[in-house]
Amino acid sequence: MKIFFFCFISIQLIFISGIAQKNVFIDPNRLTVRQTEHPRLLLTDSILFNLKNLYNTDKTLHKYVNEVLLSATKLLTFPSMDFSMMSKKSNSFIKEYISRLYLFSFAFRWTGEERFAIRAKAEMLEACNLKDWNTKNFIDVAEMTHATAIGYDWLYSNLDSISLNIVRSAIINKGLEPGRIAYMDPINNNGWWAKSDGKWNLVCNSGLIIGSLSILETNPEYAKIILPSAIKSLPRAIKTLGTTGGGSDGYASWYVSTFQLASALSALQTATGSMAELETVENLENTGLFPIFTSGTTNLMLCFGDQGERVHRMSAPVMFWLARNYNKPELSNNEHLFLLDHTATVSHIIWYIPLTNTNVFPFENSKLFIGPTPILTMRSSWNNPNSWFVGVKAGKNTINSGHLDLGNFELDHEGLRWIRDLGSEDFELPDYFNRLNQEKRLTYFRVSTMSHNVPVINNCNQEKNVTSNFIKWKTDTVSPFGIVNLSEPYCSYTKKMLRGIKLITDKGVLLQDEYTVNDSCDITCGFTTDALVYIKDNKTAVLRLKGKELYVHLLKPKAAVFYVNLETQTLPEKENLGVSRLNIRLPKSNHNETIAVLFSKELIPFITDNSIIDLMKW
Repeated sequence: MKIFFFCFISIQLIFISGIAQKNVFIDPNRLTVRQTEHPRLLLTDSILFNLKNLYNTDKTLHKYVNEVLLSATKLLTFPSMDFSMMSKKSNSFIKEYISRLYLFSFAFRWTGEERFAIRAKAEMLEACNLKDWNTKNFIDVAEMTHATAIGYDWLYSNLDSISLNIVRSAIINKGLEPGRIAYMDPINNNGWWAKSDGKWNLVCNSGLIIGSLSILETNPEYAKIILPSAIKSLPRAIKTLGTTGGGSDGYASWYVSTFQLASALSALQTATGSMAELETVENLENTGLFPIFTSGTTNLMLCFGDQGERVHRMSAPVMFWLARNYNKPELSNNEHLFLLDHTATVSHIIWYIPLTNTNVFPFENSKLFIGPTPILTMRSSWNNPNSWFVGVKAGKNTINSGHLDLGNFELDHEGLRWIRDLGSEDFELPDYFNRLNQEKRLTYFRVSTMSHNVPVINNCNQEKNVTSNFIKWKTDTVSPFGIVNLSEPYCSYTKKMLRGIKLITDKGVLLQDEYTVNDSCDITCGFTTDALVYIKDNKTAVLRLKGKELYVHLLKPKAAVFYVNLETQTLPEKENLGVSRLNIRLPKSNHNETIAVLFSKELIPFITDNSIIDLMKW
């Protein structure tokens, strides 16, 4: 009777969400077995059994498992985590906790060696002894709940009853109970994320799903509230991955969000036999294209908003999950290529899918991601490490963790990032994340318009509550281009403002800005670089970086000149040492202007100002 009642309650949870009401098949017998036994989250005993069988014949899986076991073994020699440091650097601290729980718990289950279980238990109990999991920053609560629930589920048979009670109580009191309260009264209990459309929604809901599933047999009342609430909330954030799969907050947020979401959907699948149709939300299947297209030839990700500077593409197990669920082997094949030079993770093994084709770049060279943050990336080749790459963003200045950077771009060539974004400031600065008053945040140099590769008019920031979009583009050509309408961001000074960026075959990149100004104003346009900058003459600058050179030609207007300044700031802001800014300055102008700049490897430009045409004629 107890098992039947529990099964009935669980089935109801799937259907009362209002999301999954058609084509959902749940086998009650299968559901009962999965929900009354551990482990039930992501890596069930049957999945582990199948992986071990495949391990004996698949050399690639064999390599990945051995890499993970080696990582877990090395980690045993490291000191235990000092949880007193969590409040100071919670983001990196919690990522380490998640990694350790996954590694130690997996290593124990694969090898049966007690040393891994002992260490996982010790780390987990220390976390459970914390006063709280930082309820003021609910994303920390969610990730701590996720990690602890995995340890609880995977080590369940190895934990004594006292330890089980301690861990279960922590999952409830430090994770699920704050989550329940946030869902029930979001305004007064820091639950704004449930109605947001960004990373916080995906991570918070996902962590609570995993936590509630881990204790289903003892405390089903939490799943009864959390599952329908989370399943109702998640689609609004899943949709913001974009019409073609892009991310709104940058790669780092994409990475965390998609991992958490895939983990939650996998946990739903293994625990209940259904993902509640969340996997069918439009275009989730395409999100794996985002890291592939927005990583340059340097392997540096296109940077915008509060993404950290110089973030490299990382191995992403979600690529395997996407390939498995949507029959997209091009994603898993590409990830296999990436793993030739990077270490696999536990989730790569859980979602493992064999290599099916050696062609890992069956993609067009250029792509436009349409979504809350439209992004266009263009490259001259996938296989040539010396090829050109340029990426430009549009969107809203009010996006989550956004900067005043509409129209910003970055440029790679010969394996170097010549034009780059500085990325996020120190999150600990006063009012950096004050949702009620963002004025202070916008004064910080890295957040302001002044630090980005965009026009600056009268030394002022872009407008805040504005939008920009690509109004014209062409990607299926050897000379792709995109045109961004920046009229709103500069509406105080211009009637119309357009920015066009064109990759001209394999020769170079043309940047063209067109202004229709209201009154006489000062116009500058700057490019941030780590290169040493030499002004050869008023119309030619030479960038020198790591023994290589890139030429920047100022084609139009005749009255404009180059000049250089440093990006150095004073503490407590980041100092930006060694960073320069190549600027273009126009004299005061009260009529239409066109700035045209060519980036090339040639000292003599292969196009001239006489060949410049209006953007809308491209």
